[in-house]
Amino acid sequence: MLRSLLGELFGDGGERAWELPAIQAALADWQAVTGDSALQLPAPVVAEVLGERLSADSGRFGHRSGALTISGLEPMRAIPHRVIVLMGLDGEAFPRQPERPGFHLMERQRRLGDPSPADQDRYVLLESLLSARQHLLITWSNRDNRTGESLMPSTPVRQWLDLLEQDLGKQAMGRLVREPAANPLERRNFLPEEHWPPICCDRRLLQARRLLEDRQPRPPRPLAAGATTTSPEPAITRATSPAACHADLLAWLRAPQEVWLESLGLRPKEWGRQVLDLEPLALEERERARLLREALQTPRGQPEAAPDWLVEQRGRGRLPPGAAGALEASRLSGRFSSLAAVLAGLGEERLEAATAGGLEAQLPWRGEQLVVAHTAKAGPGHRLELWLALLLACAAGQRPSRAVLVARDDASFRILETQQPLPPAEATVRLEQLRQLRERHRQSCWPVPPRTGWAWAEAELHRPGSGLKAAIGAWEGGFGRSAEREDEVMALCFGAQLTTRELLDEPCCAAALELLQPVLERRSTEQGGGRRR
Repeated sequence: MLRSLLGELFGDGGERAWELPAIQAALADWQAVTGDSALQLPAPVVAEVLGERLSADSGRFGHRSGALTISGLEPMRAIPHRVIVLMGLDGEAFPRQPERPGFHLMERQRRLGDPSPADQDRYVLLESLLSARQHLLITWSNRDNRTGESLMPSTPVRQWLDLLEQDLGKQAMGRLVREPAANPLERRNFLPEEHWPPICCDRRLLQARRLLEDRQPRPPRPLAAGATTTSPEPAITRATSPAACHADLLAWLRAPQEVWLESLGLRPKEWGRQVLDLEPLALEERERARLLREALQTPRGQPEAAPDWLVEQRGRGRLPPGAAGALEASRLSGRFSSLAAVLAGLGEERLEAATAGGLEAQLPWRGEQLVVAHTAKAGPGHRLELWLALLLACAAGQRPSRAVLVARDDASFRILETQQPLPPAEATVRLEQLRQLRERHRQSCWPVPPRTGWAWAEAELHRPGSGLKAAIGAWEGGFGRSAEREDEVMALCFGAQLTTRELLDEPCCAAALELLQPVLERRSTEQGGGRRR
C-alpha cells in the first residue's frame, strides 16, 4: 500500500517535496481517521488526500531541517546537504525531453530565453553536485528488465564520469563506480567490498538470499541407502494364485530393483524417453528384440521362414523410412533365420504345465529339454529365469535332460549356456529359498545390482579374490563397456556416484552368493562348440 502511495505522490516528475517525518505524520492522521473501517479506497484517492494534507504546511519545496528530505530533481537554490542521493538517472529518462504538439509555436523557432527541460536538468545536476558536502550517490538502471542488456547512464553523467577518469585515472575510478550483479540474489550484492558497504539494502532480497544459503543443494540420497521417515510405503500386492505367485517371483528375479521401485510408484525408465524431432535412421536394439519376439509368437505355416518385415510393418511407423527401413528389414531377417535355425535344432516346441511349491507356470520345452529363448543379448535376469524354470520342472517331477538358454551373440544366435537338472527334493528346497528371498525383500531394495553382482559372484567362485576387479568393470564401466551405475534404475536406488568398494559391503556379497551360487554351480557355458564348466 505504501509503495503505491509513494508512486502516486512522486509520479509527476517531482513537483512536490516533503520530509519523511511529515509523511509519517500524515499517514498517522489518516489511520486515526479511518480506524478499523472496512471501507477500501484506491491508492490514487488516498495519495490525493495525503498530498493535500502535506501541501498545506510544506509549501512548494518544503526543504526543512529534518532527518531525511525526499524531493524531485529541481532547482533548490544551491541548498547544501551532507548526503545527496540522485536516483533514476537513466539514459532514457534524463535529461527530460519536451513533449509538445507539432503545432506549438516553440517547435517552429527557438528564441533566446525559451525554457528547455534538458538544459534545466543539466543545470540541476550540476547544482546537486556542488551542494553535496560529504557524500554523493548517483544511481541508474544498468540492465534492461526484460532483455538483460546493459544500459548506459544518462549523457550528463557519462560526461562527468569521463572527466573524473581523465583527472583521477582508471584505478581510482574502479573504486568510485560500482556495478551490481545481474542477478539481484547474487551473493556479492550483500557483502561489503573493501571500504564500501553492501550494494544491496533490500531486506526482502536479503531474506531470500539467506534462505538460499540455508538450502544448499545436496546430492540426492539413494533410495536404497536407508529408510527415511518421509519415504512412501510400498504398495504391497501379494499374489494369491500359484500362477500369479510365479509371475511375481519371475519379475523379481529379472529386475528386483525395478520391481521394488514400481511398488513405490516410481518408473525411472520413463524419464529417459526422449521425444525426437527427426525420424531415426536405425532401430534400437530393444525395438529389434521386440520385433523378433513378436515374430516368434505369431503362428506361421513355415516357422523357420522369416517374415516379410516391410509388408507386415507397413503403416505402423516402426521401421525407418525409405532405404533405412529396407536395411533394417534385411538385418531382422538374418537374425530371425539364425534364431529359428538354433531353435529348430533343439526339437519341436511344446508348452507343459508345471506345479510345485505353490507356483504354477507353462514351461517351454523342446524335446526333452527346457529352452528359454531371448531375442537379444542375455543378462543375469534371463539366466535366473532359466534357473526358475529348471527348479519348477524338477520339483514337479518332469525330469528335463537339461535347461538351455538361447540368445544373441554378436550378430547371430546360439546356445549360450546350459544348466544341469536337480533331484526333486533339492529342487523343492531351492525353490522355497527363492520364495523366502522374495518375501524378505518385498519391502526393501535388493542390495545387489544384477550385472555387478553376477560379475562379482562368477569371478569370485572361479578364482577367489578376483571378484572386485570384475565388479568394477560392470559397475563403473570401462573402454567399450557401459557402467551399470549410470542406468536410471540403479542411479535412483544406489546413486550414480557410488564406488564399487562402497557397494560391495558384507550384506551385498552375502546376498549375491545366496542367490547366485546355486546357479553358478550347475551352469556351463557354450563357446564355439566346446564346453567350459
